[in-house]
Amino acid sequence: MLTLLSWASLLCYVAALITLWQYTTRPEKHTAIMRSTVIIATVVGVIFHAIELYVRVINTQDPGSGFSMSLGHSISLVALVVTTIFILISMMRATVNLGLAILPTAILALLAGRWLNPAHAAISIAHPGFEWHIVLGIITFAMLSLAFAQSLLILVQEKQLKTHPQSQTRISLISMPALQSMETLLFQILWLGFVVLSITLALGLLVNRSEYGIVLLFNHHIVLTLLTWLAYAILLFGRHFFGWRGRQASIYTIICYSLFLIGYFGPRIVRELIIN
Repeated sequence: MLTLLSWASLLCYVAALITLWQYTTRPEKHTAIMRSTVIIATVVGVIFHAIELYVRVINTQDPGSGFSMSLGHSISLVALVVTTIFILISMMRATVNLGLAILPTAILALLAGRWLNPAHAAISIAHPGFEWHIVLGIITFAMLSLAFAQSLLILVQEKQLKTHPQSQTRISLISMPALQSMETLLFQILWLGFVVLSITLALGLLVNRSEYGIVLLFNHHIVLTLLTWLAYAILLFGRHFFGWRGRQASIYTIICYSLFLIGYFGPRIVRELIIN
């Protein structure tokens, strides 16, 4: 059953990605029907993905042991949330092009959910505050991932505006919203992600104080998270006071997201895949 669900979800994501590529590269395919097909295929993929992940995680639990997930499960869950938020935003705004970055990531994460599952390397979640910390962390990851994808599209569009079309396979500008609209959406997502990141960080510090009697535990995860928060704060400060935009803002967003990735998954990768 798990294999069937995984393949069903994978095929839906691949079908959505192929359809989206046609939608963005071929002007004659830039229709409402193609856009709806992308969204519907992704929705079905998300449903299969959610069921597969739920069954897989529940089957790994020992009665009374609390909730736990391996690194593979965590990556798959984050991708599921990112893809779900992508669908919701795409239904309300012209952001379906974000799928060019989101869908390949979902495909890779779905595969990682099957491969990176050492049974002895699960993280247990017992403290109620820590549960909320994890949930908010996943939402933060989703928002910042969407901002990362949006920054990639801005770089592509800006490059196209400066060069003449020479390839039939390039992403057609007809499928892209105006560059200014894309930048506005980017910083709207960044602001929302930054607010949730701040709440997540504050809640994590409160949990540390409750569990260990100390607010700051200077380990790799906390230090990298604080640096990530500072990096995003500088980006938003630069946007507000110095008008950072375009290529400069997009590249800085990518740098911030890379730091966030290291802080979010780095310690667990070292612990579960290298040390263990």
